[in-house]
Amino acid sequence: MEERLVEDFITYLTNATRNKTIYPSGHPIIMRSLMRTFEILETLLEEKEEINIAVIGDELIFEGMHLHEISTALYGFTRDLRQREIEKITFLKGLKNEEFLGLIDVLSMAQEKLKNSGGPIKVLASKGVKNVVLGKIGALKEAQPEPGHGEEFKAKAKEFYKNAVEAIKKIVEDIKFKKRVNIEKARFAINSMVASIQRNRTPLITLASLKAHDEYTFSHAVNVAVLTLVQGEALGLDRQTLNDLGIAALLHDMGKLKVPEEILKKPGKLTSEEFELIKLHPADGAKILMNTPGISKLAYVVTFEHHIKYDLSGYPVVSRGKGGLNLGSMLVRIADTYDAMRSNRYYAKEIPPEKTIKEMEESSGKEFEPVLLRKFIRLIGVYPPGTFVRLDTEEIGFVFQTNPSDPYRPRVKIVIDSNGSKIEKPQEINLEEKVPETGNFRRSIKESVDPEQFGLVPDEYM
Repeated sequence: MEERLVEDFITYLTNATRNKTIYPSGHPIIMRSLMRTFEILETLLEEKEEINIAVIGDELIFEGMHLHEISTALYGFTRDLRQREIEKITFLKGLKNEEFLGLIDVLSMAQEKLKNSGGPIKVLASKGVKNVVLGKIGALKEAQPEPGHGEEFKAKAKEFYKNAVEAIKKIVEDIKFKKRVNIEKARFAINSMVASIQRNRTPLITLASLKAHDEYTFSHAVNVAVLTLVQGEALGLDRQTLNDLGIAALLHDMGKLKVPEEILKKPGKLTSEEFELIKLHPADGAKILMNTPGISKLAYVVTFEHHIKYDLSGYPVVSRGKGGLNLGSMLVRIADTYDAMRSNRYYAKEIPPEKTIKEMEESSGKEFEPVLLRKFIRLIGVYPPGTFVRLDTEEIGFVFQTNPSDPYRPRVKIVIDSNGSKIEKPQEINLEEKVPETGNFRRSIKESVDPEQFGLVPDEYM
């Protein structure tokens, strides 16, 4: 999709909305801007079944494309969308001109009037518009597996995870021994994971949380892919963009193949000279991927940028005048940092999930894009699926699903009672339940715990 056409569409859409608030209906200026905007939209929809515009912070995202250059110029438009609580606009193939005009009416309506009329979604529906969908992005309601299909989801997720590990191993081996790299196996694995996440994200998030995998390098790559895809899917990215994003996440650390193994596996602090070598791996990785057949541009952009922070510090060093980071790079950075902190590495022990989240929140706005980080936390929770937790009742529970309304109160099954006895049939409890007399929560999570300490096997509870 031509970037210039996309920028023209967003600019014309903004102008059409603004003109509608200035000029009377039917004015030539309004009609010209509406006609041109709709023409471009029709052209864009010739290529796809649907297209999405998202607002993240002050930035506009079009089909995963970070429109930093025009986001600043169109700040008023993004502000108006936020004030109307519109985070995402989806245009569907078959959109009619009168439906488009209905959207412009909603976007140009006075904020107070829109609110009193029931909000943008209700007003748009009242106009009979079916091929434009307004909504929010982020922690969507989790799809529920059909009764009796839990084992099937679990088995499939394990298969997809294993396939991705095997795929990244093969790519690493081919690059090491200068063989022709074939990424088809990786594409198949990522495509399978995308389909799984779109149906039910919990099984793969659980696998990424278990930390029971033997080889950090490969499991880390797959975990980053899973956590990146979960974010991308919640943002409403289309299937092709998700597939490209998954490959980019899976291959983000290829540049480390150029770093001596003794440095990568050094248990202590690196010398300044050793760290300088480490800092070369994003650029080295981008070069490797640029010379690999079948790799999209997104993969080597993400590889180059994944250690650049949101405030453009980090490495490689880039000009402060540079446009914003690619959306994919920001998603991978969140996933990469989270999984690295949660893992046992040669130079650092794993950090509990709640402490990892706390540290990342403290770096919001500096290392991480604030809106994306908040949405990530709501998606996986402070205690993600697969985590064992101690409650304030001294019961031990297993987190089996997130709670989009409160990341601190996931869905939990009690596996050890307050007396320390293992429960044969784990019982689900509601962490949002309150004591009527006091209004206090009946149970709360104190901390995450190591299942080995209690003789628990995570896979048995997945």
